[in-house]
Amino acid sequence: MAWTLLAAAFSFYVPSSSPAHLGLITLFIFLFAAFYSPGEGPVPFTYSAEAFPLFHREVGMSLAVSINLFWAGILTLVFPKLSDALTPTGAIGLFA
Repeated sequence: MAWTLLAAAFSFYVPSSSPAHLGLITLFIFLFAAFYSPGEGPVPFTYSAEAFPLFHREVGMSLAVSINLFWAGILTLVFPKLSDALTPTGAIGLFA
């Protein structure tokens, strides 16, 4: 999965006047999503559901989902500034 994000990051070096520029970025982001979805994507939720005993599972899962969405919100707020500071190549490469 990391190679798809790195390839997407390095695709920003293709000149934007080239027709392959947007296509390459889109392809590698799509491949990342395709590899992430059946692999590591559902693991945190599955693990959270199985880690709590049955009588605490609802509260545990609500806490796990709340924490996940909180950090997703923080990332949504921080990523544009990170992208400005590191360029899109550096910002996507950081997460690879």
